[in-house]
This record gives sequence, structure tokens and C-alpha cells, in this order.
Amino acid sequence: MSSVLKKCLCSLFLAFCPMGWADEAQHAELEEARKQIVLQFEQASKACWRVFWVNDCLAKARSVRYQSLAPIQELEQKLRREERAIKEAERLQRLSEKSPPKDSH
Repeated sequence: MSSVLKKCLCSLFLAFCPMGWADEAQHAELEEARKQIVLQFEQASKACWRVFWVNDCLAKARSVRYQSLAPIQELEQKLRREERAIKEAERLQRLSEKSPPKDSH
């Protein structure tokens, strides 16, 4: 399946699924992307040992890994912020349901 098709399907899934499923799907998608980047880094660093300038090659591989992981880390942070906001709203809702209404006598 092409990456464009996968992205479209993921977007449709996230748009129409319940909130809990969306979070799980987003986490899974980000984790998969992270695994792919780490795998690419491992392959690149192994290939570095076949060249004369190993340290320079490894530094470039690390740089590519950091640059590739940056957008994923930003999305993970955004997702965690949204999850915290939802949990806080749920907590406040539970607290408001527990507390008895104040009489204005």
C-alpha cells in the first residue's frame, strides 16, 4: 500500500472514530514512524563502518535521525497536551457532579 494511501486512510479513521480510538491510533502511528526512523539510523550507522571517515558518517546519520524525529516529537507533545486537557476537563466534570449545589439562602 502506498504511503499516500496509508495517510489518507489514517486521516479518515482519525476523523470518524471515537476520541479514545483516535488517541490510540495517533500514538500507534507516531510509534511506527519513530521505529522506521530508528531502523533507518541503525542501517546508516552500520554502513558507516565500511567507509574511511566513520565518525563523520556517524555524525551525519545522527543529524538525520534528530531532524527526522523532531516533527514526531512535536506531534507527541501536542497529543500529550491534548490528552492532559481532556483528562483535566473530565476531572472537573466529575468534581462538579460530586459537589452538592450551593443554596443561595
